[in-house]
Amino acid sequence: MGLGHEDLRVIREIRGNSEGGKCAILGHCTFWYSEDASLEHFRNQLKFDSVETFDINGSPSHQLDLQEEIPIQFHNHYDLILDVGTLYSVFDVASLFKNLIKMLKVGGKIWHQTNLVGHFGRGYWGVSPSVLYEFYTQNGFVVERMGFYIKGIEKWVDFNHEAHNLENATNDSFKFSTSQSSFRGMVRNDTSLMCLVSKKEQVERIKRPVPQHYIKTNGV
Repeated sequence: MGLGHEDLRVIREIRGNSEGGKCAILGHCTFWYSEDASLEHFRNQLKFDSVETFDINGSPSHQLDLQEEIPIQFHNHYDLILDVGTLYSVFDVASLFKNLIKMLKVGGKIWHQTNLVGHFGRGYWGVSPSVLYEFYTQNGFVVERMGFYIKGIEKWVDFNHEAHNLENATNDSFKFSTSQSSFRGMVRNDTSLMCLVSKKEQVERIKRPVPQHYIKTNGV
């Protein structure tokens, strides 16, 4: 779990000209975007008031299990939450989602950098764009951005955040579509998914989505 050059580029775009605020990073993060990179260096570069890490392993700022209910001291506390590989490594994903909603302030943003395909032996899940889109849009969020990253290409590439069907893939690219696809080709291993969401309102009760594909096709 870590933040490299491309991650830093995207996070800078997310921050824009903002200064101050509190940032939470899920995972005992390795900063490898430069030789002098560190938690403190990252905080200074992005001009946050504070940056804190959360993990069950390593030496994070807060060592706790994000599958358990997050302590109230962290509720409505953060302006930006960065998931740098925790989502696909957590068995109880639903509990993690609930904690993220509780931790983030209204108006804040969450940036996921997670497994799309591969990373075998490291995490548990390959994450579909549709689960992030459908969960967040049904729970008071707006999805602002999605992208993919292919190891070896070393670049985050944005795609239509409403397009969740894989139409085509090559060794160095993915093509997502809003229409159903019967694509059955080989997909590049060790690829990552990016999703940026912003919190517009605090929902009273978190909704558990049902895949929209099956709602539209009546279960087919």
